[in-house]
Amino acid sequence: MAIKEYTLLFFRIGVSLLMLYGHGYPKVQKLFSGTEIQFADPFGLGMKLSFYLVVFAELICPIFIILGLKTRMAASVLVFNLLVAVFVMATNGEVPELALMYFISYVLILVFGGGKYSIDFNLNSKKKR
Repeated sequence: MAIKEYTLLFFRIGVSLLMLYGHGYPKVQKLFSGTEIQFADPFGLGMKLSFYLVVFAELICPIFIILGLKTRMAASVLVFNLLVAVFVMATNGEVPELALMYFISYVLILVFGGGKYSIDFNLNSKKKR
């Protein structure tokens, strides 16, 4: 049974590091570069606020998932974020292949949670004692 827990740990950390490195970190760099933010605004919140929300989702949520802290909550934010990304890309005539792969990955993390090797598991174990 330990192989399942190690696989979940590897998957959780791997997908979230890819999200951080490939999406969250570049957006933070853009945020602090001083250039004007041009970003999709699918909900009419404004380009800046939409961008800030995506930076939160793609930078902070993967860190929480790597740690296994509030894993399902962080994954649900990313699932919503990626669902919007898929919709925006598809309506622009793009093929949202990468966004769909991340979406599926974070749905799995949402369903299975952080697993045995997570802060969530340790906190819940202490509560039950």
